[in-house]
Amino acid sequence: MSFKIVLVNTLYFPTMVGGAERSVQYLAEKLSRDGAEVTVITSNEHSSGVKVDDVNGVKVYYLPIKNIYSPFDGASKSRVFRGIWHCVDTYNVLAGDHVKGILKHEKPDVIHTNNLSCFSVSVWNAAKSLGIPIVHTLRDYYLMDPQATLFRRGKNLENISFLGKCVFTYMRRRQSAKIQSVVGNSKFILNKHVRNGYFKNANVKEYIYSCIDGSVSTDVVDEGRLEEGQYIVGYLGVISPVKGVDLLLDELALANDGRCKILLGGEGDSRYIDALNRKYEGVLDFEFLGRVDPREFFKKIDVLAVPSLWHEPLPRTIIEATAFGVPVVGANTGGIPEIIDSGVNGFVFNPDLSGDLYEKLSKVVMLISNGEIRADRISERAKIFDSEETIGRYMEVYEKTIKSGV
Repeated sequence: MSFKIVLVNTLYFPTMVGGAERSVQYLAEKLSRDGAEVTVITSNEHSSGVKVDDVNGVKVYYLPIKNIYSPFDGASKSRVFRGIWHCVDTYNVLAGDHVKGILKHEKPDVIHTNNLSCFSVSVWNAAKSLGIPIVHTLRDYYLMDPQATLFRRGKNLENISFLGKCVFTYMRRRQSAKIQSVVGNSKFILNKHVRNGYFKNANVKEYIYSCIDGSVSTDVVDEGRLEEGQYIVGYLGVISPVKGVDLLLDELALANDGRCKILLGGEGDSRYIDALNRKYEGVLDFEFLGRVDPREFFKKIDVLAVPSLWHEPLPRTIIEATAFGVPVVGANTGGIPEIIDSGVNGFVFNPDLSGDLYEKLSKVVMLISNGEIRADRISERAKIFDSEETIGRYMEVYEKTIKSGV
C-alpha cells in the first residue's frame, strides 16, 4: 500500500547537526524509493524566505523560523531573549499556520512529526484541523524540557521544575493526548514520556530503532595495528561536556596508556575545544578532526567510545559503528545499553565508577586481539537496524494510524 506522507523535522539536509537529521533523511529517501510520495517540512535556519527543493527524489520545504531569532545563527543571546524564544516555541501559532498552508496544498494521508523545535506542537493542531492522522517519533526530550536534554548541572532529571512544567511543557503534554501513534527511537525515551503522562490516548505506542542505508563495510579493524601494540579509540559526535568528552580524556590520561591514540570527530564550542587542547597537550596522543565522514572515520579506529553523561535517547553513532563492524564502549545512560550486546559488539560502562571506561576499552582491545570480537560478528547485529525492517514497521504504523482516523 502506497501512502502520501509529510515528514516534519527541525533540520534536514544539508544542515546535519546530529543523528536525528540523518535518521529522518534515510527514512524519507527509503520511503520514497519504496514507492511512497514523501514531502519534508523543515526550517530554513539562515533565511527569512521559503525555499522548495528536491533532495534525492524527496520534495523539501525549507521554512523561515517564526520566532524572535534563529537559534542556529551562532550568536550569543541573553537569558531574557532565550526565555522569550522558548515561550514562543511552546506553541508557535505562526509556524503552525505556515505548516497548515502546506498541508492543505499537499493533502497527505498522514503527517509524521519528529523533532519539533522551531515549529512547536501547533503543527499537531494544524494537522488535526485538516483531518490528517498524526504519527510522532520521539528523538529528544523537547516535549518535556525546553532545552530537550533533561540534564542540568551534571545531573539527569526525571522532569523539570513545577514552574518550568507550567510555563513550557504543560501545553505540549496536553496536546500529546491528541496523537494517535507515538514511536520512540528507543525503549527508554518512549517509556520515559509515557511514564510522565504523555500520549495518554495513543492507540499505537512502539519503539523503532533508526535505520542504516545498508551499504556498509566490515573490513575496518586493522589487526596489524593491534599486533604492533597500538590501538585507536574514536569519539564521534558533538564536542561537549554533556557528551562525556572530559570523562573520556580524563580516564585515558589517568591510565597513562602509551599504546592509545584518541581521534575525536565532530564540532563544538571552540573555547571548550581550545581548553581541552591546552589541558591534555603533552599528556595524551589525541587529535580533534572536526566534521568527518563517518565511513572514513570508522576505518581509522579500533573501538568507539560513547561516554554520554545525559540520557541520550539513542546515539546514531552506535548504530553506524555496529554496521561497520566497530565495537563500542558506551555509558549505561538513556537508550545506549539497549543496543550493546556485552562481549559481542562491545560493553557498557558506568560513568560514575572511576576507571570503568578505561577497563572496558582495554577489555575490547584484548578481545579483538584474541579474535573473540570480530567485525563480521559485530555487523551481524546491525541487522536489527536494517532499512527494510525499519521501513516495514513504520509502514505498519502509518496504516494503523490512517485506519484509526483522527
